[in-house]
Amino acid sequence: FDGSEALGAKRSNVPFKDVDGTPKDPLRIFKDHGYNYSRLRVMVNPSGSYGLFQDVEYVKEMAREIVIQNEMKFLLDFHYSHWWADPDNQRIPLEWREDEDQEESHISLELLIQNVYNHTKTIMEELIQQGTIPDAVQIGNEINGGMLWEQGRIVDGDMENFVELTNAAVQAMRDTFSSYGLEDTAFPKIVMHLAAGGWTEFCENWFTNFTQAGGEFDIIGLSYYPFWHGSLQDLSDNMKNLKDKFPDKSVWVVESAYYWTETSTDVENLPFDQTEEGQYAYLRALLDVLKDYGHDTAVFYWGAHWTQAERWMNSEETLWEETENRSLFDANAQALKGIDALIN
Repeated sequence: FDGSEALGAKRSNVPFKDVDGTPKDPLRIFKDHGYNYSRLRVMVNPSGSYGLFQDVEYVKEMAREIVIQNEMKFLLDFHYSHWWADPDNQRIPLEWREDEDQEESHISLELLIQNVYNHTKTIMEELIQQGTIPDAVQIGNEINGGMLWEQGRIVDGDMENFVELTNAAVQAMRDTFSSYGLEDTAFPKIVMHLAAGGWTEFCENWFTNFTQAGGEFDIIGLSYYPFWHGSLQDLSDNMKNLKDKFPDKSVWVVESAYYWTETSTDVENLPFDQTEEGQYAYLRALLDVLKDYGHDTAVFYWGAHWTQAERWMNSEETLWEETENRSLFDANAQALKGIDALIN
């Protein structure tokens, strides 16, 4: 599961409860239901609005809860932005600009490479020092079109600049491990993440180009939401094709979610009802796809703790209502039946 909002919601006194109504810590609920891996995003000096409070200190505290208190594995998700990073947004952090009004196209690739290296190294040093080394690290988030636009944008399949940025992050990790004498410690698996769960041709072409450009990675990470990324059969076909084309890589679903109640907007391509039972049925069907895939894999539920967001969003916007309807907690912050659907 992705628990990036859990600590912020807990700080804002969201009263999380287990399925039976027992009040409980939001991460402990997942631990008690058999989850063993948590994903956590890290931003570059976020403002704290719209749920983006994942700065260095927040990430350190959550990492301690994940690794030390709950003894779960840890996937760290670098956004390399002060804002959401996704197929439509790959904004250069404000902190990396001369001023907030500086055009992003005017920032040099060399400066961005250095900033990626320094930021990655700083975060890894902080996590190593407190004994919470990630098991896997995601370089960028939903990077279909690259990251750190404009310099890191992928144009017509040209990934030269983009790969310089991603490889700078990997090198920063290696150098950090070496400086702490951790050569014999298991190095985190490197995840490259696309929002393209059911898009077979796109994913094959993307990772072919990335590999040819010298990009380093161990795991193909996919976002899969059935209302955006095709059918469950499309997901199955894509995962199997990627494993066939890149046999030494693992394929994970690093984001997925489904509605437990009717949404406030028109949503198409929903294979199950927008009810608690429908959410459970979707997740069981997703688990069946992963079982049928037949290789090492993982799945992370995104926005798992996204409930009572008015307490912690720090935003006047209401766009989060649709996301709240995809949480694994109801409006009273009580865990839904779907929390057990992904446990094999």
